[in-house]
Amino acid sequence: MKGIKRKILLLFVCVVMVISQLCVTSVAADKENTNRFNVVFVMDESGSMETRNDKENLRYEAAKRFIALMAEKGNKVGSVSFTEKVVAYQEMTYVDGMDAKETFAESIEYTGAHGMTNIGAALDKAIEILEKGKDESLPSVIILLTDGNTEVPKDMMEESQAQKAQAIEDARKSGYKIYSIFLNGDGTGDPKELSQISTATGGEFVEVKTAKDLNEVQTTYYKLIFNAMEVEGGEAEIGADGSATQSFEVPGIGVEELNVIIEGDITSATLTDPTGKVYEGDELDKLTLKSDGFLLMKLPSPMGGKWTATAYGEPGLQIKFKPLYNSNFYVETSATELSEYKLGDVIEFKAVICDSTGPVTDTSKYVGYTAALAITSGDKVIDEIAMEVGDGGFVYEYELEDEGTFYASMKVAKGDFAVDDGKIYEFSVNNTPPEAPEKELKGHANIWPFFGGKAKIDLNGSATDPDGDDITYSVESSVYTEDDYTLEDGVLTVNNFSVTKGSFTIRATDARGAHCTFDVMVTSTNIGLIMFIGLCVAAIIVVICVVLVIKKLASAPFAGTISVTKHDRDDYSYCAPSTNTPGRGQLRVSTFGFGEMGLPEKCYFQAAGKEKCIYFVAKKPVYSNVTSGPAKKIKIDGMGAPVLICATQDMNKGIEVTFTSIYNNPF
Repeated sequence: MKGIKRKILLLFVCVVMVISQLCVTSVAADKENTNRFNVVFVMDESGSMETRNDKENLRYEAAKRFIALMAEKGNKVGSVSFTEKVVAYQEMTYVDGMDAKETFAESIEYTGAHGMTNIGAALDKAIEILEKGKDESLPSVIILLTDGNTEVPKDMMEESQAQKAQAIEDARKSGYKIYSIFLNGDGTGDPKELSQISTATGGEFVEVKTAKDLNEVQTTYYKLIFNAMEVEGGEAEIGADGSATQSFEVPGIGVEELNVIIEGDITSATLTDPTGKVYEGDELDKLTLKSDGFLLMKLPSPMGGKWTATAYGEPGLQIKFKPLYNSNFYVETSATELSEYKLGDVIEFKAVICDSTGPVTDTSKYVGYTAALAITSGDKVIDEIAMEVGDGGFVYEYELEDEGTFYASMKVAKGDFAVDDGKIYEFSVNNTPPEAPEKELKGHANIWPFFGGKAKIDLNGSATDPDGDDITYSVESSVYTEDDYTLEDGVLTVNNFSVTKGSFTIRATDARGAHCTFDVMVTSTNIGLIMFIGLCVAAIIVVICVVLVIKKLASAPFAGTISVTKHDRDDYSYCAPSTNTPGRGQLRVSTFGFGEMGLPEKCYFQAAGKEKCIYFVAKKPVYSNVTSGPAKKIKIDGMGAPVLICATQDMNKGIEVTFTSIYNNPF
C-alpha cells in the first residue's frame, strides 16, 4: 500500500512538472494570463490499474491535489478516461475557486476500471476537447497518465494506431505539448511508445518504477509546480502539546499565491504572516483543501517576509511541511533593432522582471535574481553572458565582431528556477538566411510482407541560399523516433514506421549559421493488408460466381414430363412406368420408386429449360444406349425417345427413361 501511494504521488509530481515546464517557455505578454493554461487530463482506466498498479484509486487523490494547487482563477481544464475506448470525458471548463476545483476533481473519478488500453482513441478525444472548448488566449497541454502501452483487440489495432498518428500530428501543428507519465510498476512495459508521443510534441516523458524514483525527482519537480518556487520546509514531529511549527521566507516580488502543503494525518493547521496575523477558523477554511494524507492551504497575494505554519495532531505523528508559491513572475525582453547589422555595431539587450502589476523597474527588488544572455550560431553556443542590473532591468551591450547569422535569447533565474519569454532575436552580418521550399515535401513507402519498405526524400536543393552558401540539413523534431530514420548527405530515409504517418521539421543551415525550417510529411501503406483485402475480394467474387451458376442451374425449369421404367434382365416381372412432371432444378432418380437399380447413389435428373432436354447426372460413370462409353452426365432429349441407363457395360440392370418437353409440343 505504501509503495503504491509513493508511485501515485510521483505521478502527481510529474503532472505538476508538466504545467510548470510550460510556464518557463511561454510568452507572458498578458499579465492576467501568466501561469494559466488549457489542460486536458487523460487517465488510464484499464483493468491493470485496478488489479495491480492502483488498487486504492490513489491517482484521483493525486489529481485532486494537483488541481487544488492551480491558481485560483483563469485555468481551463478537461478530462478523458479510457480503456480500449473512451469511457468518460469532461468538456473544458474553468476551475475558479476551491469549490469548483473540488467538483471537477470528483467528476474525473471513474471507478469502473476494466478492459485494455487504447492510447490512440484517448489522445484523439483529448484533441477534440481542446479544439472545441479551449481558451484561445492560453497555451494548451495534454497530460497522459497510463500504466501500459497500446493494447487492443486485433480488429481495433489499425484504427488505434491511425488515431494515435493523427493525434500526434494535430498536436504538433496546434502546439499542444503532450506530457506522458508511465507507471511501469512491474518493469515489463516498453517506454518507447509514450516517449515518442511526448518527444514528437515537445513534451516530457517520465517513467515511474520504484519509490527510489520519487526520492530522486521529488524536490526538483516540486520547484516547478505552476511556475512555483520552493521555500525551505522539512520534516517535523507533532510535539507533546499536539502541534508542530515551520517558518519560511516568502519573497516580496513575483508571488501570486502561497501554498502550504502539510503531509500527514493532521487534524487542522494555522498560518501566521510576517505582521503576526493568524489565519485560522472560517477564514482559513475557505482557503483550505483537506484530503487523505495531506492538507493544502492557499493564500493569494501574500506579503513578503517570514511566515509560520502550525500543524495540529496526535503527539509523535511524523509530518512534512512543503511551502511553495505560485509565481506571477515573468520576464519581458527587448533588443536593439537595426535595419542592417554591420561589424562593430553594438546591440543592447534588456530583460525586465514583471509581476501582476506589470514591469518591475525598481531594481532594488532584483536581489537574489540573475539574468543570462545566450548567443548561438547554427547549432553552436557562441557566448553565455551574465547580464548586469542597469536602468530599469538587466542589461548587456553586445558588440558584433564576426560575420554570420546569430541568435540571442535571455533568461532570468532565482536559484535553480529560470524563466524566459520565448523570444529569440536574430541578427545577421553580411549574411542572408536560407529560404524554405514553397511547398511541403512528401515521401511515401509501401510496406511489403517479409520485405518491409522505406521512404527516401532527397532534401538537397529543397532550401535555397541567396548568398550561394552550401546548406546542411538536420532534423529539428519529428513524430518518428531516432531509430526510425537516418539523414545522411541530405537524404532523409525512413526505415521503420512506428507510426503510419508523421512529419519531420527540418532545419536548413548555411555555412555561416543562418537557418530556416520546413516540414516533410511521410506516409506508408501496408501492402500486406492490401493483398489480404484483395484476396478476400477475389474469394468473394469466386463465391458469387459459383452461387450465380448454381442459381442459374437450380432455376432452370424441366418444362416436361419424365417417365422411368425399371430395367432388369434377371427379373422379367412387369413393372408399370412411373411418371413425374417436376418444376425446376434437380430431381432424384429414387423419387420414382425403383430405388437406385444398381446405379450410383444420389444420381439425379437436371433440368435444362429451353434446351428441350434433361440430363442424367451421377457421381460415377454409367453406360447408356446414347453414349459411346461411360459418362457421368447423359443428355436425354425431349422428343420422348427411350434412353437406357445402366451401371455396367453389359446393360443388364438399370432404368429406361423418356422425356417429353413441352417446347416440342406447343399445343
